[in-house]
Amino acid sequence: MEPKDLPKNSMMLRMDILESGDLKIYSAQHFGDELTDEECTYYMNLLTGLNYTLNFGTDYAVALGAMVTHLGELEAEDEFVFEPDDELIQAVEDAKVVPFDKGKLN
Repeated sequence: MEPKDLPKNSMMLRMDILESGDLKIYSAQHFGDELTDEECTYYMNLLTGLNYTLNFGTDYAVALGAMVTHLGELEAEDEFVFEPDDELIQAVEDAKVVPFDKGKLN
């Protein structure tokens, strides 16, 4: 797709999965005259940063996506239940955990 074929004031990232399993990432933009030079620069920097992150920080983007997906699954559950490990329970019983006054935290 040519930039001129994009809707006005839009940007695009396209990812093609190659036979090798690698990604080929394309970006394009079509800004209208009503955007200021500063706005165009801002959005171009955003697009360039996303493109760079996808090209050179793929593992980061995948890990972030997995964490967000997992967080969504946790939020979908009725409640989060904390179950302390036996080692923590024993440490509390043996007074190896120091209590602190929550009201004095800065």
